[in-house]
Amino acid sequence: MSLPILLWRTIAGAAIALLLTPSPGLCADAPKPAEVVETTDVLGQLPDDLAGRWLVVNQIKLPSGELRSYPRLWEIRRGREHLEVMLKRVEVPAELAKKVQEGGSGPTPWTPAADDLRMLDERWDQLPSTNADWAKIEHKLYGADAYTDELKSDEETKGSKFALLTKETFSGAQPVKTTISVYGFRESGSNGQSGDFVTTSIAAAPLPIPITLKGSFKVYRVGAPPAPPSILRRILDMFSGCRRG
Repeated sequence: MSLPILLWRTIAGAAIALLLTPSPGLCADAPKPAEVVETTDVLGQLPDDLAGRWLVVNQIKLPSGELRSYPRLWEIRRGREHLEVMLKRVEVPAELAKKVQEGGSGPTPWTPAADDLRMLDERWDQLPSTNADWAKIEHKLYGADAYTDELKSDEETKGSKFALLTKETFSGAQPVKTTISVYGFRESGSNGQSGDFVTTSIAAAPLPIPITLKGSFKVYRVGAPPAPPSILRRILDMFSGCRRG
């Protein structure tokens, strides 16, 4: 087997494992994970109902041709200036992970039942942290009116209503050093959103080798949407930028 093919398989395996396998929880005596810098930039006009907790079910086509689903959790908050995306860096409940693994290998992604979403909502703040070695996470939310030429022409985002780009940078304790994900949101419904995505992971090697995985995704709301900020809160936020230290 040639070295490039061996490296590709090694990195692809690491990238897929990072996506599909929940990280082991932190033990009680394990060191706490380092603080992770997480930022959000917003460009263009976005839907008004994005704030809240979300279960993301991604379905990718593996190099073997097999289809696999894997979950992620987002929390989108109303910041002082704009929406802020947070990648919830936790393990999903074991019973939920099992359902996704067993039900997400067919032609359609696994679909959560109402009880699954209710369980996530009840446990949201108690889910155990992962020990993956994130160093920095950067999000960019684009309304279609602010799309770059690349977003207008890319397969995953062309013709979509809005897009989320996420860059995850890791500290170096695992083969994958950087993962960039692009989500193009096409359809919306009472439960959430759906569309197409692409994820590219880059690992440290004699020559950096990108591994790209593509597929579709569905996003499901977890719990009730947050209440809109009060008039007083809006006024205080308007003047917060004028304060001086």
